[in-house]
Amino acid sequence: MKNAKSLSREAQKSIIGGAARVVCCEWNDQGKCILWIGPGQYCP
Repeated sequence: MKNAKSLSREAQKSIIGGAARVVCCEWNDQGKCILWIGPGQYCP
């Protein structure tokens, strides 16, 4: 449970931290979400 909460917090930090930037999410064939974070980066 503690580990799950820890991971959840890290995920929230990533989402909150990336909200101010351009965040692109694409699901690959393995079902994983690939993120591109950075100014001026293009979403494929």
